[in-house]
Amino acid sequence: MGLPLCPKASQPKAYGSEDLDASALMLAIVGSLPTCDHWSAMPITAHLDLFLTAESLPTAPAVLRDILADTRAFDGCLGVDVLVDSKDPAHVLVVERWASLEHDSAYRAWRAGDGVSALGELLAAPPVLTHFETSFEV
Repeated sequence: MGLPLCPKASQPKAYGSEDLDASALMLAIVGSLPTCDHWSAMPITAHLDLFLTAESLPTAPAVLRDILADTRAFDGCLGVDVLVDSKDPAHVLVVERWASLEHDSAYRAWRAGDGVSALGELLAAPPVLTHFETSFEV
């Protein structure tokens, strides 16, 4: 079952219609998404760029696996991928997908308090967190 149709969106012409304009169709579909009520909380992607100490490399996979099990189970988490730099195993990028910025913010607040982890013990430098939103204009 797909996403519900947006009641506010203008419906594109049926496929095969002689006056179907691909640009207009894309604009109708893509341009309408952010105005729909069911799109009011847009999913976001968070990149957590990590540089691990050389000493932590033998134990880092197990520690990260334990930390990220809690992340994956947190309300609003849509998934987590871990990317390891092929030329530098101490450089790790954690890619998290969240149902909304509010879910991500609740997670960060939890990690700063009751959910504090051992991540800091692995790091050679402070982590860099960047949030990305899906663009419907490109």
